[in-house]
Amino acid sequence: MNKNLWRIVDGKEPKPTDLTKLVEWETRDDKAKAIIGLALSDTELHYVDLEKSSHEMWENLNKTFGAKAVNAKFSLKLQLF
Repeated sequence: MNKNLWRIVDGKEPKPTDLTKLVEWETRDDKAKAIIGLALSDTELHYVDLEKSSHEMWENLNKTFGAKAVNAKFSLKLQLF
């Protein structure tokens, strides 16, 4: 199933200013944040629990874990597409 979330997570679809589009974007961002959060262990979750968007979560995880998490990132991408 296409969850249509990856473009938000990778930052290619920025937060819109139009109110009607903003509501849909925030709903999708919340779904992406939930998927990312559920994919992390409790010890990993503290790296992203203060981030406001799924893109910020993703960037923080990328900075923290980098290339060490290639397989996990691939698995997470499959859940987001």
